[in-house]
Amino acid sequence: SKVTNQTIHIAMELAACDLLKFWTDEMQNANPRDKFFLGITVIIYVLRALTFLEKLEIIHGDIKPQNLVIVPKKNCFYIKLI
Repeated sequence: SKVTNQTIHIAMELAACDLLKFWTDEMQNANPRDKFFLGITVIIYVLRALTFLEKLEIIHGDIKPQNLVIVPKKNCFYIKLI
């Protein structure tokens, strides 16, 4: 981020989509095994995020698929809680 006398600039990662859109668009025709592993991955990422917030004594209060975003990397992706 950068703060000037007149403006505040914040740079953020570009997310591909939220989890709900990804699930409905990309996973509806996936085999059950892929859906299972994606579900486990989502659970792990959400629990890691909640553990981090707990250490900061922060309560999120609005956890839902639309607040989980997919951030693609070269050979993988990250799921982030917003």
